[in-house]
Amino acid sequence: MRKTLRKTTLRLAGILAILVVFVYFDAMAQKVRNSDIFREITDEEIDQNLEKSQESSSTQRESRTRSKAASKASSKSSKASKSSASKKDKDDDLFKEITDEEIESKYQKSKKEDSARDSDRGIKASKKHAKKSTDRRTSRRGKKSKRAKEKDDRTPEERERDRLAHFRKTGVWLWPELSEDDLEKIADEQAKFIQSVQAKCPNTKLNTYESAHFYFVSDCPASIAKECLQFLESAYKQLCRMFSLDQDEQVWMGKCPVIAFCQKADYQRYEQNMSSAGRCHMSSTGDVFITCFFDDVSTMDNRWRFIGVMVHEMTHGFVHRYKARGIPPLWLNEGMSEFVSSSVVKADKQVPLKMAQGLQLMKTTQSTGHILELTNDLSVPQYGIACGLVKYLVRLKPNGVGMLIDQLKEGKSWEDALMDVYKLTPEALISGFGKINGIPNLQP
Repeated sequence: MRKTLRKTTLRLAGILAILVVFVYFDAMAQKVRNSDIFREITDEEIDQNLEKSQESSSTQRESRTRSKAASKASSKSSKASKSSASKKDKDDDLFKEITDEEIESKYQKSKKEDSARDSDRGIKASKKHAKKSTDRRTSRRGKKSKRAKEKDDRTPEERERDRLAHFRKTGVWLWPELSEDDLEKIADEQAKFIQSVQAKCPNTKLNTYESAHFYFVSDCPASIAKECLQFLESAYKQLCRMFSLDQDEQVWMGKCPVIAFCQKADYQRYEQNMSSAGRCHMSSTGDVFITCFFDDVSTMDNRWRFIGVMVHEMTHGFVHRYKARGIPPLWLNEGMSEFVSSSVVKADKQVPLKMAQGLQLMKTTQSTGHILELTNDLSVPQYGIACGLVKYLVRLKPNGVGMLIDQLKEGKSWEDALMDVYKLTPEALISGFGKINGIPNLQP
């Protein structure tokens, strides 16, 4: 009797333990799903914030211009007092959950600061002039950039002289402005490059598909190739929104070639046994092309994973080609690529899984693993943390990440740019990110 009772008790205890473990992990999963910063930011939210800010930008510029009429002495004292008050306000409201209404309010407020900075740099007039450009002709070279559309009477020697003067002043090499002849030559070079790819893979029939900003070179079915081009163009438009560019802006030199192999063996043969799922090739002259592989186009999971990797690598190339040479810090560079990939390719679950792992790592260790200091590699959970940080910055200021990278391309350190755009130190960034995710003592 006692043995039977003991066995029954042990069975009940085992069942109870299983129930406790199940309830615990279900609660953890629910926390991840409910974590505010890790929920998806829809394209509609970003579009609405950007559109509303653009509508109010003109009146805000006028208000800012009138305020600059004050004397320099009073301006300095006013700025000092405003800076201390603004910092106190930030400390008070930075770490609580941010509602959509607050995002809109913060964004409209930030546009005033943007206009002031533009005015200080003397570029307001050039932006206004750029908006007047209406030529949207598409050709084999891709859509012309605003700079190409604007009349420029400078000779090639004068343009190069101005680039050199900018470098001497800031230490930054701007990408050269491309003439019509330059674009023609680039188109011919890219056609030869695509032929060279086929020559390296004689046993794989590669077809070339084309969109406004991309060449897609692949042995996959035509329907999948067109689907991939649609996602690439969608990601390109989102990046243009984040950088406050026209969606017709031509960032690439001509178009960006994307070489997509169906089989991993072909990819490794081309990349000489590289182990990654995709790669963005970026040169010091501004050339960019992307290589990646499907592995198995017959399964939807592989297709979504592939498209996610492709968009991730394309984002690296876009950031490289934006404005000037220079790569952002690792956490920002990878975080932005993961953010754009997860925003555009919603069916790919790789980034959400990394973010869930990152959230669990932070809760377990109370740290990001010194993510802001890393320069070589991130762990899988840290990719998720980097994406969460960028998502957090987008929540605070929808076009702030683009402004941050813009200042990096002007030669500022990322710490100074973070303070200028967000009024945050690196420590405050991590602390605020931790508190909004329920980790009040999060350390860098």
